[in-house]
Amino acid sequence: MLSVCCRAIQIDDEKPTPADVVDLSSQNLEYWPSELTVNLESITDLVLDHNLLMKIPDSVERYLKLMRMSVVGNDISQISPLIGKLKELEEFNLTENCLTELPENICDLPSLKSLRMMGNQLTRLPKDFGNLCRLSTLDLSENKLATLPPSISQLVCLQHLDLSSNQLKELPGSFGCLESLTNLNLAENSLTTLPSTFGQLSRLVILDMSSNSLEDLPDEFASKDSLREIYLDSNELLRLPGWFGQLPALTKMCAGDNDLYDDVLPDELGYTSPLLEHLDLSGNRISKLPNSLHMLKSLRFLDTGSTLPELERRVSSLTIPCYGARTILAGAFYSMFSCTSYYPLTPLVFTPLVVLAQVELLNGNIIQTLPPLFGWLSSLVELRLDENHLSELPENFGDLKSLEILDMGLYRECFGL
Repeated sequence: MLSVCCRAIQIDDEKPTPADVVDLSSQNLEYWPSELTVNLESITDLVLDHNLLMKIPDSVERYLKLMRMSVVGNDISQISPLIGKLKELEEFNLTENCLTELPENICDLPSLKSLRMMGNQLTRLPKDFGNLCRLSTLDLSENKLATLPPSISQLVCLQHLDLSSNQLKELPGSFGCLESLTNLNLAENSLTTLPSTFGQLSRLVILDMSSNSLEDLPDEFASKDSLREIYLDSNELLRLPGWFGQLPALTKMCAGDNDLYDDVLPDELGYTSPLLEHLDLSGNRISKLPNSLHMLKSLRFLDTGSTLPELERRVSSLTIPCYGARTILAGAFYSMFSCTSYYPLTPLVFTPLVVLAQVELLNGNIIQTLPPLFGWLSSLVELRLDENHLSELPENFGDLKSLEILDMGLYRECFGL
């Protein structure tokens, strides 16, 4: 007989309730346990993480009261069709196994709320996957999915959906019917377009579509009032639609390494997104920042520079400074810098951003001057001005008392002492 751990557990915010919990994690089990010191029909929680199991056998049907099952980190490549007998199962964690497909009967789990299958080798989902009508959390990241069944749009209770690191080229046309979605991760796929219904998603809080091949975004977006974080890095976007000027809850926006150019940000951004803390537009061809930038009182990170790897930046910084160039340094600032640049003119309205913690204005910009009151950025911790066209620094530059990292990088016109 295998001895097991039986204990009381707590579900959500409820008081602890008596339950039969079997935990046989890390026991080097090669076969499904068939003999236990407890009644199989009374078990509510079964944890078999980090063993050597290769399948979930037919005997799984004996666990009639099972509510939570976790088999993380095994070698499971097969699930018995009798899995559909577990009518009480609410949470099923199959993370890091060897599954290439799921049995159709997995769609017969009426109580299932959480299904986690990250790190398998799934190439498809059952056509009736949408029958899992109570599902609220679905993690399919790090698989090999190229398509999704149309029935997935029937998961109207789904709140958290992770499809990152797959091979998706398109989404079902009815994808916008997932009306309860708050967290959506589509990063690292092969998406070139989004379905016309995508803009109907109305409750998104976090949206990650980074590392795809998207060229455009929907002209209308029903989640504009609720969206707090959006990640669009490493796509092929040429523009940002008008609703980027209507994001009152936005705290983080990353759109680096696209094809954005000119004054792509809406001029009203500083007024309509007052909570914005992190703005990354690096690796684009932006020529102008919005005039309302000074209204972003919470901004702590701003990057409008390059996407050069940190190693390349550090190697570049080893370049020997060219002495003798005409320079003007702030009286309170005693160091030597080298720099070249790209960003025509930083607006004077930049200076009231007193809580700014990090700024990157790297190559790809042509900054020639810093605002006279730049030293007022009293919370500035990290400042990167490498590869710009600066020839002098404002007199109050030495007032940046919180500054810990300063990168003046390569240069055409050099600073010297």
